[in-house]
Amino acid sequence: MSHYGDRKSAPRKLTVRQIVARSYPGWDYEMADRFLAWLDECGYEIVEKRISKPEQRGS
Repeated sequence: MSHYGDRKSAPRKLTVRQIVARSYPGWDYEMADRFLAWLDECGYEIVEKRISKPEQRGS
């Protein structure tokens, strides 16, 4: 069984705005927009996580 249960398709990809909005009751997009604007104003940037390949050890 996969990490996503019995689902055969890939998981849906949420935007940064959606991920932040879902942390507020009722998926509050207005609050998410204000939060993201505040982060931007403070000089922060949300970047996509890089997935590195596992290192191969010599044989």
